[in-house]
Amino acid sequence: LSQFISAPYAGQMLADLGADVIKVELPGEGKGDIARKYDPMYKEMSLYFASYNRNKRFLTLNLKTPEGQEIFRDLVRRSDGIIMASLSGFGQTGPNVHRQALDMSIQALSGFMDVTGFQDGPPTKGGPVLSDFIAGLYLAVGILAAYAYRQRTGMGQYIDIALFDTMFVLMENYPAIYRMSGEVPVRSGNGRPFSAPVGTYQAKDGKWLQISGTAEAHFEKLTVLIGHPEYIGQEGMVGAAARKKYHDKQLDADINKWLSQYTVKEAAALLDECGIPNAIVQTAEEVFNDPQVAAREMLICPRETVLDDIPVIGNPIKMSETPAEYRRGACAAGYDSKEILEELLERDEAQIAQLKEHKII
Repeated sequence: LSQFISAPYAGQMLADLGADVIKVELPGEGKGDIARKYDPMYKEMSLYFASYNRNKRFLTLNLKTPEGQEIFRDLVRRSDGIIMASLSGFGQTGPNVHRQALDMSIQALSGFMDVTGFQDGPPTKGGPVLSDFIAGLYLAVGILAAYAYRQRTGMGQYIDIALFDTMFVLMENYPAIYRMSGEVPVRSGNGRPFSAPVGTYQAKDGKWLQISGTAEAHFEKLTVLIGHPEYIGQEGMVGAAARKKYHDKQLDADINKWLSQYTVKEAAALLDECGIPNAIVQTAEEVFNDPQVAAREMLICPRETVLDDIPVIGNPIKMSETPAEYRRGACAAGYDSKEILEELLERDEAQIAQLKEHKII
């Protein structure tokens, strides 16, 4: 009984791993999941909707009618211990329970936006939506944990997931640091608030390279590579926190000067050879064509799909015995209503036709 991103994504994760997931939507033109209406469209299928609803069966059911509610209860009765999960902006407790919530507002309220971006710029959101995906993952984890408990005890339980809570998790150790020191974390651009050197630096060809030299072993190798071995053991240069406090700007300037001699690929090769963590900042087009993405099967086309060869993002959980399967893509609302009612509730064709006539399905 979900729509948009978070809970549908959780359902898709479980469906990829073998669960029989039935997505229930209101019958009627334009009354299903709101994400079905989102552009861009291909063959009357929203690419947005297609990204979070593969491998499911689709049932329409008017839960505003007594007949629809009874059918839903009949489906639920087939469970041997009910696991019920709610996913909302702020959960089922607290003063914000009834507030509206979308990803941007959750990023703002959670503190995440205030620590993202550059110090001389405004608070900044993460690029794609974050809270929806993170909440969806936690929802799937919660369901699986409750399922394991049910397997041992036969008892179901209720799961309460809030986008706000799951986004707040990304505040790392900032609350502990604030409580300990009273220091409010500030935006640190592409660096880290308490560690150096780390950041993105521009190469000779104008492309960007992310470099991390915060661990002592990496820092020492980096100083030698960029031509400043005298920094090793120097006062204020020992420890990532000290370097951030006393030499952050100097180290950034040294790295930028060194990198200005090389293209981004040349510099990355030199850093790789020394075992220093680095990564070329890839464009969306570059990562779509990255052989690592292909090797990990992270762009997939379900076997049965209306999208032809247009890919969607695959499941990142790689399992040796029960790998994710991509049986079919997202379908029209109610696509499987007849099959579900016949298979699970033993309704005959006349009964199903009557339900359609009364707009129950």
